Amino acid sequence: MKLSVSILFVLFSFTLQSQNSLKATLKFPGGEGVKKFEKAEIGVNLPTEIKNQVDAFLGDSTIGINPYDSWAIDLTSEWISPSGKTQKVNGFFYQDYRRKTDKKWSPIQTENNWLLRWSPNEAGDWTIKTTLNTTGKSWVSQPITFSCIEGDSKGYLTVNPAKPNGNKMLYLAESEEPFFALGHNIAHGGHGYVKPIYADHQKQWLTELAESKGNFWRFEFGMNNYLPSGYDCKNYTEKLAPFCDLDDIIDLSDRLDLQFIAFRHHVEMQTGQSWEKVRWDKNGYVQQLKLPKRIDYFTSPEALKWQKNELRYIMARWGYSKSFNFFGYSELEGWVGPLSREEGISEIEALAIFNKWFSDQRSYIENELEMDRMLFANTFSLSRLSDQSRKMSPELRGLYDTFSSSDIVGYHSYGRAKNTNLRTVPKYAKYFKEHWDKPTILEEVGLNLPHMYCATDNNFMTTIWSSSFYGDFGCGMHYWWDRGIHYNNFQKLYEPLSNFMARIDYTKPFENYNDYDKSIKRSRIAYYSTVFPESNEVYGYLTDPSHFWLNMTAENEKLDQYLNDGAMKNPCMMTDGHELGKPLVNENAGNAENEKDAYTDKARVTPMTAENYGSETIKIEGLEKAGLFGKKKSYTIEYYNPRDPLLGVLKTETIKAKRNGSLKLTLDKSNWPAAAFYVKEE
Repeated sequence: MKLSVSILFVLFSFTLQSQNSLKATLKFPGGEGVKKFEKAEIGVNLPTEIKNQVDAFLGDSTIGINPYDSWAIDLTSEWISPSGKTQKVNGFFYQDYRRKTDKKWSPIQTENNWLLRWSPNEAGDWTIKTTLNTTGKSWVSQPITFSCIEGDSKGYLTVNPAKPNGNKMLYLAESEEPFFALGHNIAHGGHGYVKPIYADHQKQWLTELAESKGNFWRFEFGMNNYLPSGYDCKNYTEKLAPFCDLDDIIDLSDRLDLQFIAFRHHVEMQTGQSWEKVRWDKNGYVQQLKLPKRIDYFTSPEALKWQKNELRYIMARWGYSKSFNFFGYSELEGWVGPLSREEGISEIEALAIFNKWFSDQRSYIENELEMDRMLFANTFSLSRLSDQSRKMSPELRGLYDTFSSSDIVGYHSYGRAKNTNLRTVPKYAKYFKEHWDKPTILEEVGLNLPHMYCATDNNFMTTIWSSSFYGDFGCGMHYWWDRGIHYNNFQKLYEPLSNFMARIDYTKPFENYNDYDKSIKRSRIAYYSTVFPESNEVYGYLTDPSHFWLNMTAENEKLDQYLNDGAMKNPCMMTDGHELGKPLVNENAGNAENEKDAYTDKARVTPMTAENYGSETIKIEGLEKAGLFGKKKSYTIEYYNPRDPLLGVLKTETIKAKRNGSLKLTLDKSNWPAAAFYVKEE
């Protein structure tokens, strides 16, 4: 009898101890081990008394422990690598969901409501020690170990000025090779509040991007989709379902070996009618903290506390991903402009407030969260800058401090005007590199006439090809039209561009040149090039810069309808019900001075002929010059079809350069209206 009582007491004590212990187990992956730079996931069971208090909060947010409040409940871990280095990894609250319909989710039984995620970067045995701290109490789990094995991942992206062209290019951490970005914005899967079907769109588009040899995309942490604070800055429960879809999206990005920028949108500070669902007064911080003014968002201790809490959740849940390389803020003038007007201060003064706030956020991510491999990207829009001025505006110069604390410089430009696309964008790209001496990227670009994308892919093709020779670390990234790009299969144009760019050795010194100095009204060939002076080689792209920069002929029926009637009879219908090419009156098309030229009529495009091209001289700077008495050099030029994945040769010719190194290119209709080209010395 005494023995039975003793056994029962031991069993009771063991059960009680088990219920009040912290237990961590390896959830993913099983089998042979975790591969380098791939996700390892640890499931954690909390002590029963703490779990019950969390459950109480989820039922009634006025009681219990808020699982999203890292000051009330702090689950953290130390990952010890085979070499003895340590990495802090924070835990996060998790609830699993399944699709109920294309518009709704429903919660399902979840094995572990707390997870730890990281991607180990060393092969060998890792040890994980997990700790839980709540008010006045602490628990430590038994250490767990797992093996990390070599894989084929090239790792995450790095900025390394010590590398060849390190002030221009990004590098892959594991392979240490230059990375040239090809892709566009796949910011969200549809307008309005997030739905399960939108995640399907994003996954489909990422798959199609990878199949077309794209490797880079840009993603929005928006108030109406995946930003934790979108509805409530203290309680993320309403976002848990779409978070599960974002888990899948980021895991897919990892498997497809895609890299991405995650950005916060300037509309969080603004009040535009087109952003009714995501504007300032709907901001989760305004709603819950009752912030009276925008300056309180940047300076209030309570707001700053919950902003850090949100950053912690984002980095804990998704910071493991080798695809997740950049975090930043889009179009700074949209963040500081409303602050400037509301406070009656200059934008430079507003930028100083933003700069301090951003620097503190970066320091928190790098030091307290130990995410020092995360890169940061802030961007500016060129829309308010003078197209004609060669000097940057005071507002742009005032961004120096912010860009100095960013790892890359991003810029945005939209416009149908010929001077915007032909001259302004590459001009500023050159300035950014010279002024900040760090990698740059045209993060958003496109016509502000979306209807054109319903008529032709020529502008998309010309944009991605020409911008690949601005000297940025990647091609220009189309924005608003991620749906239109994939709906019309424009993404397939990345494959020939990828195959062409793969021929370029970015470890050798290079410079970039184009013809933005030429008269807009008389330019008949626009060219963009990357010159390697040591080997006397040039890679580039040339195109017909005709009206609307579209390389279009008057025979295009949809374009003809739009230009003459102000509407398309059959707009393209997107999968989320949005019309691309819906009626829009455009009575002034072609009348603006910056849209005119010497050889097209109002709102029309004159097809370019061999005679037109033959009269144009392209001066390729950077090649070796003959000098006054030297022998003129001869060059072989190959022209390639930019639509052909095999880069079929359109024409080969040998040209003797002028003494100043300029080459006069003569093209026939088989090359029209665009061609990639390669120049090498005979």
